[in-house]
Amino acid sequence: MTRAWMPLYIADYLAETAHLDAAQSGAYLHLIMHYWQHGALPTEDRVLARIARIDPRQWRRIRPIVSAFFAIASDGRWSHARTDLELARALEISTKRKAAAEQMHRNGSANRRANGEQMHADARTCARASQPQPQPQPLSLSGMNPQDSSRKELEDSSWKESNEQDPAPPDEARRSRCAFEAGIIRLNAGNLEKWRRAFANLSLESELIGLAAWAAQQTNWFVAVSGALAKKQREAVLALERVKAEASLHAHGSTYVDPRL
Repeated sequence: MTRAWMPLYIADYLAETAHLDAAQSGAYLHLIMHYWQHGALPTEDRVLARIARIDPRQWRRIRPIVSAFFAIASDGRWSHARTDLELARALEISTKRKAAAEQMHRNGSANRRANGEQMHADARTCARASQPQPQPQPLSLSGMNPQDSSRKELEDSSWKESNEQDPAPPDEARRSRCAFEAGIIRLNAGNLEKWRRAFANLSLESELIGLAAWAAQQTNWFVAVSGALAKKQREAVLALERVKAEASLHAHGSTYVDPRL
């Protein structure tokens, strides 16, 4: 594994290498940088000299001084205690960050899925509320005997009073439960506000109207429309950043070059 950076405690390094000249210090530093990136050093002196950036003859002269900072095993392998310690720390931090990122991703996916399911359920509720509701009807009195007729007249009278006191909402009132409606796309006030916040760089209602016919052809209009809006939001953000960059460069007399070209 290649590591682009390494911790270097300058005070510790200077105290440890105060007796070295420039060539020795440079060779030592190059060796520990290679050790950090690759986790080991080769055993051949010719290769070690190349890593240390010095010629083989000079390497033979300074090798005893530089090698004192390392432990050399019987098989010729070099190890460096301080770098091994920092490598272990780096691995521990990397492992913890990776686990935290994976957990955050799982939590985020679960939350997005739950929010999406809730919003989709709200949309279905809104759609059902937009449909005309059947109204109770009085029964016909034909074919009833007088006694049954009297009872039905009393029931019909009660039904009429109840219906007058709590009339069924007209179509317009039912539709008002949806804050937005365009074809198959129906959103209540809560979901509409959530999408306004999520897609703040878009004219949401205009985009939804434009997507309505396409959404009707999708298996799950809610998921499809969400994805389409997310793509448009990203494009809008990139366009805004491009405009800002162009304005900044223009102010300094430079020309903007799109990095995607």
